Amino acid sequence: ARAGGDYASKLVLMTDLGMIAHWNNDRLLFFVHDLRSLDPVARARITIYSHKQQVLLQGFTGNDGLASFDGYDGKLGRPTVAGVEKDADYSFLELKARSDTKTPFDGKSLFNGSEYDAFIYADRDLYRPGDTMHLRFIGRTANGMKPLSEIPLQVVVEKPHGKDLL
Repeated sequence: ARAGGDYASKLVLMTDLGMIAHWNNDRLLFFVHDLRSLDPVARARITIYSHKQQVLLQGFTGNDGLASFDGYDGKLGRPTVAGVEKDADYSFLELKARSDTKTPFDGKSLFNGSEYDAFIYADRDLYRPGDTMHLRFIGRTANGMKPLSEIPLQVVVEKPHGKDLL
């Protein structure tokens, strides 16, 4: 929309491909899944682009939906965006460091948190009072290669002002 010289835009992407990324030093790990069924997507092509708009790495997911990339040429820039393609479907994910590293369970867990990675996400970004939330959870060993079982889950949901909701 334009009004008095101001400009606003919104990118809308319709896709069935979901992608989760984990970045540790120079290793990037991706999990690609179907957003409808949550099944892993095999043979999806992942392309990682640098902040200089150069292709840093390319590869395919395995049958488990995982793809791992080790090392990249720093002269081409730092990883900034990962794109995923499967058949005629496409999606992308911005790669940036997380600023929400708050860990309310420090010292309370019976498990060594450095040995596990967990991702929890909802079916949408915004909920109204009374809406039902549908959450998905993926837990794996820190290297992302072995799914977790029989590990208790502790969850805290915070209100925008930082107080616990659940």
